[in-house]
Amino acid sequence: MGLDLNERRAGWFATGYSTICFLLQIYLYATPRFRVQESGFSFALIPLFTIVLGISVWRHKRAGTIFGAVFVGLIAGLGVLGLPLILFGGWLLIRAHRLQKYGEANFVGSSRVARERAVAKREGKSLPNQGSEISGVPAARRPAAPSKRYTPKKPARKKS
Repeated sequence: MGLDLNERRAGWFATGYSTICFLLQIYLYATPRFRVQESGFSFALIPLFTIVLGISVWRHKRAGTIFGAVFVGLIAGLGVLGLPLILFGGWLLIRAHRLQKYGEANFVGSSRVARERAVAKREGKSLPNQGSEISGVPAARRPAAPSKRYTPKKPARKKS
């Protein structure tokens, strides 16, 4: 499942923010006052991960967006520049967890599903599989009939 509209908007904002972080680092490196401990290592990696972030937002890929945002945040630094990107990646991780566990990415939907499961568990009803609630596919699949098997069973050995 891809990114929803809010995640995409926040992803485009994070892509623009990481581009601004990169341009700010170039400016600070070019100014002689700030050229103290800056290495050329981050100059190669921030644009790379910004491109990964932008392409993954464009292609609706959640894992690539998280990866790009967190790594740009780590390379930009844990201070003022990198912290918003790391928080964005964490927010996407939480939403991905809720989407996988409850079938809903937002807090309201996931808490509703969790309450329904708690009530069903208290009443002693059998809990449906998490995947069956989301996709509508039966939780337990019956094995294929012997005539539909791809490889037939071996015949019994003759005793001699």
